[in-house]
Amino acid sequence: MSWLFSIGDFWAEIYEHIRGRGKQTIASCVGISWGIFIMVILVGIGNAFEEGIMKLFEDFNSSMVIVEAGTISEPAEGSVEGLQIRFNKEDISQIRQNVADIEYISPLLSTWTTVSAKGTYGNFEVRGFDEDYMHIISYRLQRGRTLNRRDFEEGRRCAVIGKNVETVLFKQTDCIGKEIYINNMPVKVVGVFKGSPTSPGDERAVLISSESYMAVVDNQPEYRQLVYTAKEDRKISEQVKKQIGAAHRFKPSDKKAVYIMTMEDQLKAFDTLFSGIRYFLWFVGISTLVGGVVGISNIMVSNIRERTKEIGVRMAMGATPNDIKKMIMGEGMAITMVAGVCGIIAGWAILQALNMIPRDDVVIIGSLLIDTGTTVFSMIVILAAGLISGLRPAHIASSMNPINALQSE
Repeated sequence: MSWLFSIGDFWAEIYEHIRGRGKQTIASCVGISWGIFIMVILVGIGNAFEEGIMKLFEDFNSSMVIVEAGTISEPAEGSVEGLQIRFNKEDISQIRQNVADIEYISPLLSTWTTVSAKGTYGNFEVRGFDEDYMHIISYRLQRGRTLNRRDFEEGRRCAVIGKNVETVLFKQTDCIGKEIYINNMPVKVVGVFKGSPTSPGDERAVLISSESYMAVVDNQPEYRQLVYTAKEDRKISEQVKKQIGAAHRFKPSDKKAVYIMTMEDQLKAFDTLFSGIRYFLWFVGISTLVGGVVGISNIMVSNIRERTKEIGVRMAMGATPNDIKKMIMGEGMAITMVAGVCGIIAGWAILQALNMIPRDDVVIIGSLLIDTGTTVFSMIVILAAGLISGLRPAHIASSMNPINALQSE
């Protein structure tokens, strides 16, 4: 196969043949260029969509697990079927004490209530949590600061509010350092955050510590959700469920008592989904390319029939069937490579142009670019397409009888 990479008279001769049939060459290039162009665009958009979706999970710790309270369906001794479970502070203490691999754990308290400021009122979601929660989920801070350790340790009534809360309650004025009232109880605003595409409702939320929540919302709250992360061993959900089961008296096999959702499982599911999408996009792109390969092959077969006498002269002058095969396949590869490179450049240019269009933060799409691996694989596909497109024409040309070829008109 070393002749594929040789330069000099062989490729110069192929260039002259191609240049002499400009219209046919252009017609041959269109199918391949279009196929590669479509493949680059599809893969670029697919990669951007995957990047955008995976960025949505950057706000969450990858080992995060959400435990949601349900209803007992398999009661243990001393309990009854149908009893709704509500977590409490003791559950968190027992889990932290008895499950060694717990890294961070926090309740997530939540209720919708009236929040006011300067005579302006609104109905917003008030969320309360422990300090550990700030290590599990990151909020997109816009101004000010988040809740810090001293806020939790000293029981400060501080809040970080969503962008929509600020807009409704403070209009165009800066809210940092000012007070809002939750159930007529003052809470100081220390920061403003904006929502993410995964949680657009965050912008209508008010974030406070669990201590503040008990002071201004409910002094004896029942937790419906617990959130935790693990240190090294992330497969501790059964231990957590067993601990909760012992406290609330339901059997470990009860699937309705608590619902456990892991971020790791969510990420794996998305990774599987995007793997399928990638294969599908490559399949569509290569299928389009196959049409171009067939088109080039047919056009080259037609050209060979027009060049029958020329091929006969070459054979009469000593060209072997193998020499004819090399020439025809070389032409196919040259046409395909030029067409493929043009398709890649056109696809790259379109992706660059689309990438320059301003996009809102909530758009679930990343950078519209093709990576090096995609480009290299595309070139390999083009090379394979060139070889395949030249096989049939090369076989026809090399099988010609020199005498009959010379006598053709």
